[in-house]
Amino acid sequence: MDDWQTEVVELHEYFEGYLGGALPADQTSRMTDAFADEFTMVDPGGSVTDGPSIVAAISGQHGQHAGLTMWITDFDLIAETGEHVIGRYIEHQKVGEGGNQRWATVVFRKVDAAPNGLHWLALHETWLP
Repeated sequence: MDDWQTEVVELHEYFEGYLGGALPADQTSRMTDAFADEFTMVDPGGSVTDGPSIVAAISGQHGQHAGLTMWITDFDLIAETGEHVIGRYIEHQKVGEGGNQRWATVVFRKVDAAPNGLHWLALHETWLP
């Protein structure tokens, strides 16, 4: 796997563990270390949210999604420069009988000190049927 693919998988494994309650509530550094200061996300409903708000929202849901499983498929490298990586993937989520899928397009900045050498700059998600 490329570094950007590893980063996507590892962050989603963290979300699965954190939201499912397997990780301690105060273990939020994985998110804060991954997100650039100017990180924003466009969620599948079209709302734009900044990084601190995403961290607060996820922190507020700690342990509330027991049995959550998340996995990533269909990686596609869109572009890579000396400073940035742009990729696309499908995120799958399942809890009990329910679940969803979404396309995600991510823009990373290469930063040696960040997890897997990448800071998340922007994320745009779109529901799949």
